Formats: sequence, C-alpha cells, structure tokens
Amino acid sequence: MRAIRYISILALMTVMLSSCAVRNTDTATATAAGGGSTTTTALIASSQDNINSMLAQASAFSTTVLATLDVPVAGCDTANCVTACEYFETAYSLVSSYNIYNSSYQSLGLDTSALKIMIDRVESATFTNGTAIADIINDPSTLSDVQAACSVLVSTMAVLLQSQMTATQAQVAAMQTTLTDAITNGLQGVAGPQGVAGPTGARGFDGAQGPAGPLGATGPQGATGATGATGATGIQGIAGATGAQGPAGAVGAQGPAGVAGAQGIAGAAGAAGTNGLSSLIDMTSEAAGGNCANDGVKIMSGVDINGNGVLDPGEIDNIKYVCNGL
Repeated sequence: MRAIRYISILALMTVMLSSCAVRNTDTATATAAGGGSTTTTALIASSQDNINSMLAQASAFSTTVLATLDVPVAGCDTANCVTACEYFETAYSLVSSYNIYNSSYQSLGLDTSALKIMIDRVESATFTNGTAIADIINDPSTLSDVQAACSVLVSTMAVLLQSQMTATQAQVAAMQTTLTDAITNGLQGVAGPQGVAGPTGARGFDGAQGPAGPLGATGPQGATGATGATGATGIQGIAGATGAQGPAGAVGAQGPAGVAGAQGIAGAAGAAGTNGLSSLIDMTSEAAGGNCANDGVKIMSGVDINGNGVLDPGEIDNIKYVCNGL
C-alpha cells in the first residue's frame, strides 16, 4: 500500500526554491550548434509527455470506487478510510499539478483541452456522503482536516502493524523454545508435509521523514581541472544603437582669419530616429535531464527584434536554469 503524504503547494515550492541552484548556459554557443531549436523541441516533447501521463492517470481515476468510500475525517479508522486517503492523494496531486503547469503548457502551444475535461471529472468525483473532491481542495479548513485525519490514520495503522509484528516475533520465540525442548527430551517425529504458503502480506506504510543529519565537515579543496577546449565562435550579434554624442574636444589655437564666405542655405531638418528595441523574459518548466537533475524552471531572455511582444526562438540571447534540489 502506498504511503500517504500531504504537503501544501506553497510549502513545497518554498523548499524547492531554498535548495535550488542557478545554472548558466552559453546561449551563443548553443545557438551556433543548433542547440536553441533542440532545447525548445525537447521542452515541448517533455511537456507533452507530462500532459499524456496526467491524462492517463486522470482517465484511470474511478468515480464509482470513490462513491463507496467514507470521507476521511477525524476518528475514521475503517479500511474504506485508508483507501479513500489513497484516492484523495491521487486526485489532489493531479489537480495541483494541472493548476501549476497548465499555463506553461499553453504558452508552448500545447493542447490541454482534453486534460482539462478529465481534471474536471476528477474534481467532481464524490465520496459516500456526497462531498466532491473540489469541495475539499477549495476549502482550506476542510482540506486541512482531511490531511490531518489521513496523517493520523497512517500513523495509527503503522503502530498497529508494529504491534502485530512484535506479537508474531514472540510466538516464533516460544515455538523455538518448545522445539528445542522436544529435540532434547524426546525423539524427533517424522517431518510433516510442507504447508501451503500463506498469502503475501500488505505493504506497510512508509515511516515519517526523519530529521536532517548534521552538516558534515568541509572536504579538502580538489585539484584544479584541466582547461576545457575553446567553444565555437557564436554568430554575429545585432548591431547596437548609435552611442550618445561625445564631449566637445579642447579648443585649438586661434588660426589666422580666413576670408569670409557667403552665407550658406540652411539645411532641412533630419528625420526622427527609430524607436529602440524592447527586452523580453520568458519562463517555462524544465523537465529532469541534462540541464536539471530534478526538474526546474528555464528562464530565457532577449531583444524583441520583430516588435511582436513575444520572445521568439530566434530572439533568445540568454538562457538560465533554476533547478530543483534533491
């Protein structure tokens, strides 16, 4: 049986951000080697895989099963409540993930309409008393009560299993003592036939997360690694805007007076200069892989060359990653 853990989205994001590391990428080199297009394609493919996975989980979620379960509340100790906690964990995880990542998937041009339909079905799933998943998730007080009840229920079941294990060990010890006495004081009887193997016991609940161990001593400074090969030269960047007028030079020595020339015709006023280009920033989720070991966020920036207000792939000048910690 799967362990049940409930962590609020806000707390989870706080832990992730506090342990993340920023990784810089040489965008010019990546662009020269065709890396920019490959990274975007990989991100879209990874995001589509996530959508397909969530869609499969949501489709497999059974409303008819939930309709036979008790709502997990304080004091609930039946087998139905244990199973209800597992189903609620699945539904809560699906809805939370959809709410966090859907806008990023849509910004990549991916179709999430089918997933939205299945998430709505998950939220509308009801327990025995008619309470819907959405009623629990959207009510902070009810959500807190259900999460606390499930946590207590898991702890209670863990204590019960430990008690049963202790009793079994005592029975085994008594049997060993009886067998030793029989061998010592009497003849050994003919071995009986092999008994039928009993059914495999249910998987126990995972224990609570232990406290973090003390910080180890800092290790010695490692040797400096060899200098890496020089990367390929990047493409020529966009020409910068003309700089401001420099300060006037020092006045030179007075030259001899020249012959006064005729008054020239005043020139026409010059045309107004073009507006400067805007800088844009775009953030998308980054799946686990070469850039981030445990998922993260990809931050792209560049100049809006075509002025359409969107950071197009060809306009990306810099990429950074904010990766999740272990």
